[in-house]
Amino acid sequence: MTDKPSIINRDTLIPIGVAIAIVVPIGVGISWLRDGQKDSSNEIQALRVEMSNRFDKIESRAADRWTGTQMQLWALQLQLDNPTVRVPKVQ
Repeated sequence: MTDKPSIINRDTLIPIGVAIAIVVPIGVGISWLRDGQKDSSNEIQALRVEMSNRFDKIESRAADRWTGTQMQLWALQLQLDNPTVRVPKVQ
């Protein structure tokens, strides 16, 4: 078995201060990005809930319409309650 020369030795070491100066900003940057992503995710979720609520209101209002029969009954009742008023025919 032949001895291979070691790749990592005393000459390949970098000063610990340089390593910290490189690693710490990377860690802080990753943490900052994660926090920003969480905030964005929460804002998106809040917007989805608000949008869903608005769509529900719109749908309920759209479903709350008079039918032709209801309009005719209302017009008939209006005419009966007010014989002197001319109520237009509902079609």
